[in-house]
Amino acid sequence: TAFTGDYIFELRVTDPSGDTAVDTIRIAAGNAPPQANAGMDTSVPNNDTATLNGSASSDLNGDTLSYQWTKLSGPAATINNGAAAVASVFMTNKGVYVFQLRVNDAADTSFDTVQVTVLNTKPVANAGIDSPARPNNDTTDLVGAASADPDSGDALSYSWSQLAGPGVSIANPTNATASAYMTLKATYVFQLIVNDGVDTALDTVQVTVVNTKPVATTDQDTTRT
Repeated sequence: TAFTGDYIFELRVTDPSGDTAVDTIRIAAGNAPPQANAGMDTSVPNNDTATLNGSASSDLNGDTLSYQWTKLSGPAATINNGAAAVASVFMTNKGVYVFQLRVNDAADTSFDTVQVTVLNTKPVANAGIDSPARPNNDTTDLVGAASADPDSGDALSYSWSQLAGPGVSIANPTNATASAYMTLKATYVFQLIVNDGVDTALDTVQVTVVNTKPVATTDQDTTRT
């Protein structure tokens, strides 16, 4: 039965001669506990919203359900609409979270959990803008300081290398800002690799080194006689 309470059923039998007999049975129907359903385990990128969906929870008696979401484990997070069937969490820290759904039908309670994995967000490499024509025999700065990582707290490592142009030596190639002394006129391409400990991003910058004009000099003025 879908409703709780005491039920009395009567059985009446009659024979061909018309005689009748009656018997009754009493059945006490108790509450059927609700079934909590916190949804499927899922994964989301960092700095994104995870939806906690308990709308598949049910009650055999058709009772109205109340809901309550709580976090059991994982980094700090705030649950929005935690007393609703569908809640949400804006994730700002990568890691593995476990959320618990509690449903109650005013008589009994049921629980279910769901796991949410917040993935690493790739860093963004920025090797700077292509350099305008630079004179020969001069130093060019390779500036990757605008590189960034959307995940708070992730430290970036840097690696500069040369992809094209006459070979040059890169000073401080593992710093955000490196430099190269150009001795030959040509077009150079340098690559910056940044890594946040999990993922890697690449960017390139082009440097054009042009000819340096000669400087004309003369000997001291002389007087002819």
